[in-house]
Amino acid sequence: MKPLRLWPGMVFGLIGLNVSVVAVTLYLAHSDASFAVEPDYYQKALAWDESTRIAAQSADLGWKAVLEVSPSGPAREPWVSLRLTDRQGVPVADARVEVTAFASARASERRKITLREVAPGLYWSALAGAQAGAREFAISADKGADRFQKNIETSIAAAPEGRP
Repeated sequence: MKPLRLWPGMVFGLIGLNVSVVAVTLYLAHSDASFAVEPDYYQKALAWDESTRIAAQSADLGWKAVLEVSPSGPAREPWVSLRLTDRQGVPVADARVEVTAFASARASERRKITLREVAPGLYWSALAGAQAGAREFAISADKGADRFQKNIETSIAAAPEGRP
C-alpha cells in the first residue's frame, strides 16, 4: 500500500477513536449514581434570603429533632423515626413532617417521604429500598405558621444476621 493512501485512513481512524472515547466518557458520566447535582440549585440560590429566614425561624422555635434509623423495622425494611419536641421538651404534635433522604455515596438517588404521627411528637415511616451506609436527612416540619428545618447526617447499620 502506498504511504499517501495510508494517511487519510489514519486521519479517519483517529477521528473515529476520538468519537468513541468521548461517547464512552459521556456514558460513564451520566450513568454514575454517585455523581449528583443539587436539585433546583438555581432556584435555591435565588431564594437564599428565604432559606436564611427559615433557618433563623427554626433556631428561634427551639425545636429539637432526634432522628433514629433502624435497619429492619416491622415491615422488614429500614425505617426512620423522628421525635420532635419544643424548647421545654413538650412533644410537637400534629405537625406535617417530610424527610428527604439520600445516601452520601449516591446523592442523585433521593427519597422524599412523609412521616406519619404514631404518638404525640413521634413520627415514623418506612424507608423502602435503603441499604446500609451513611445518609443525610433533610427534615421539614410545619405546624400552623411555624416551620422547622434541619439536616441530620447518620448511617443505617446492616440488618442483623438472619434478617433481610
